[in-house]
Amino acid sequence: MNPIEWKVEGMTCGGCVQKLRQQLEKEGAQEIFIDLASGGVEFTSISSDYSSLEKIKKSIHLLGFKVAKEDSKAKGDFLKIKLIIASIFTFPLLFGHLLMMTPIPMPVILENGFFQLVICLPVYLIGLQHFGTSAWGAIRSGTSNMDVLIFMGTTAAFFYSLTGTIIDEPDYFFYETAATIITLVLAGNFIEKRAIKSTTSSIDDLIKLQKTFAHRKEEDGRTTRIPSSEVQVGDHLFVNEGDQVPCDGIILSGEGSFDEALLTGEGIPVFRKKGDELVGASVLISGNVVLKATAVGKESFLGRLIKLVKNAQNSKSGMQILADKISSVFVPVVILIALATFFISWSIVGIALQSALMNAVAVLVIACPCAMGIATPTAVMVGVGRAAKMGILPRLGDSFERLAGIEHLVLDKTGTLTSGRFLVDSFECQSENTEEISGIIYQMEQRSNHPVAKAITDFFKPYASIHEKDDWEKITEIPGSGIEAYTKSGDYFLLSGEDTDLKGVHLITLKKNGEEIAFIQLKDSLKDNAKQAMNYFRNIGIKTILLSGDRKAPTETVAKTLAIDTFYAMQSPEEKLKVIEDYTAKGRTAMVGDGINDAVALARADIGIAYSSTATLAMQSADIVLLNDQLETLVDTHKLSRKTVTTIKQNLFWAFSYNIVAIPMAALGFLNPMAAAFFMAFSDLVVIGNSVRLKWKKL
Repeated sequence: MNPIEWKVEGMTCGGCVQKLRQQLEKEGAQEIFIDLASGGVEFTSISSDYSSLEKIKKSIHLLGFKVAKEDSKAKGDFLKIKLIIASIFTFPLLFGHLLMMTPIPMPVILENGFFQLVICLPVYLIGLQHFGTSAWGAIRSGTSNMDVLIFMGTTAAFFYSLTGTIIDEPDYFFYETAATIITLVLAGNFIEKRAIKSTTSSIDDLIKLQKTFAHRKEEDGRTTRIPSSEVQVGDHLFVNEGDQVPCDGIILSGEGSFDEALLTGEGIPVFRKKGDELVGASVLISGNVVLKATAVGKESFLGRLIKLVKNAQNSKSGMQILADKISSVFVPVVILIALATFFISWSIVGIALQSALMNAVAVLVIACPCAMGIATPTAVMVGVGRAAKMGILPRLGDSFERLAGIEHLVLDKTGTLTSGRFLVDSFECQSENTEEISGIIYQMEQRSNHPVAKAITDFFKPYASIHEKDDWEKITEIPGSGIEAYTKSGDYFLLSGEDTDLKGVHLITLKKNGEEIAFIQLKDSLKDNAKQAMNYFRNIGIKTILLSGDRKAPTETVAKTLAIDTFYAMQSPEEKLKVIEDYTAKGRTAMVGDGINDAVALARADIGIAYSSTATLAMQSADIVLLNDQLETLVDTHKLSRKTVTTIKQNLFWAFSYNIVAIPMAALGFLNPMAAAFFMAFSDLVVIGNSVRLKWKKL
């Protein structure tokens, strides 16, 4: 797949974005990202040869848009200029129309049909270029959009007025209607373009993190300050206190504390030393390090993060697919309603021709398929953007929609509910000299890299100096058996572990010359707020299931401690898959695991959620990846998914309700075309504004 980046001119609203996306999908494009504010379009194509891309460009042109040439100078945003010009010429027409409603006499010049034509013509030509091009492109491609309705309505009003000017019939003058509709819709497009930019601000924030500088160590020993975009894999970079890490890499020397909150949502600084991996965009709070670049640009963690967010923001949910289907037939239906309004009002009801025409124009103008088209995408963009800042990465736009409706939550134990780090639960010594035995245990365990050994050495560290290294003849770790040691005085010690059902803990035994003299019990500690997290899901009616490959005793202990509804222990990957299949058959099921050992179960669940480190991000098969291992993040993910889906439903309710109420009102003559244009522009802003609220809603 080849990445393509273009700048497309002519998009005016969210409906244009949806229409362009549909066309690109029809041409086989994937991973589509469209930025209305800048006109930027990114997608991947199976073929990047000239003929294939030209075919796509031609199809875009048929829609009424234009792909800017790579070597052309960037054009300014003419929408503001169009709006200013249209407003200047519309004001006299609208002023004259308003004067008719007052006892103030109207200036003679404003009553002149040719004068009205002259000042309306520039506005109509702007509308012709702005809406007509897009409308004609849609018609040529066999589709329809909101611009078709605006163009038809304003053209009908303009040419009806032109006819009145030619035959000198002032009752036919509706120039102010045509001009005001165009100006109000332009104003709506202008505000919408600015407002919709805030729905994609998370992408901009992430991209800004890429625009930093690096201090590269040259071969001759000099240090050169370069943009981070020029860093190459293998470069040695100096990172000083207060600097932002310019790319992914490995620390060659030095150490320090790093703030990774912008990427993981975790506010606590992380200590890194020689040999540790760093991710770009983290900030060095204290210390100094030399970094070897291992991934840059789009291949870095930040680059992949941006791609994931873009993909999630632009993929379609089930609600969006439904809205698209309705929107595809919406415009033709509105045109039929407008025609029916005109003929019924004029020929059957018998109202004046002018009034019948204005009712039909009002129907065309007030209908707003755009609001339906952007109801879901804008909410998804804001929801996914907020999630990214919290260290939550949904892979697809419908991930939140699926998560919000779960009935069962299946969780792995180790690393998900427990920390995966052993703690000493109790220590029992049968010797009178407890301190001496503690020192022996410390000296033996510090030779091992096993996670259990670290827990034991941390516990017995105060006794580290009781025995010296010279006291030992030999200390050896025997894989699968434990650690054995011989003292110079001839004693033999063996530290070995064994499974036990006692309280669901792991038991370590110390033997001296074959006799048991000490016992250490260890347990895997629960994560902070594990109880609160399970209480949250239980209180909202979601059934919790613990699914573990561990023994029954520790699994049951965790399940009882957290009041989990059901638990399954000693489950193989195949058995886990069967459990997931059983629950998905009963209702929508989410699976939470580490993303590696539980890959099959994660993939089979309706929604898979994985806790992930940056190193394994690309390996995850889950629908949602959590960049920190806190259970609060899992709860926040579910809360945010529900808020996002609620926002989508509110947007769709408004969009459909607006059209269901507004179109009949316009058809019955309760709204004139100018009022219709105002309400139409306003309807889009309601949808966008409601979506933007999701940024600050309390979870």
